[in-house]
Amino acid sequence: MTTDSRNAVEIQRKYYADTAAQYEEMHGTEGSADPLHMDFVIAMLRMVRIRTVLDVGAASGRTLRTLKQRYLTFLPAELSQLAPF
Repeated sequence: MTTDSRNAVEIQRKYYADTAAQYEEMHGTEGSADPLHMDFVIAMLRMVRIRTVLDVGAASGRTLRTLKQRYLTFLPAELSQLAPF
């Protein structure tokens, strides 16, 4: 990994460490302008009989909470915890 990449990773990790407690407040409404979007996604998942969803980069977990409420199985994966660097 180059020095520039390591610096970028450290900057990103510091940002996340500094803002993690406020993440939901800062980003919790992103993508939630139209509740019909989630209704559409869930309708499509049900139509093709999808019962398990892998949400990579689960962020605030809002999508997972909605899917859980509607009886789907979910598997969150936060990539920052899996990164090898």
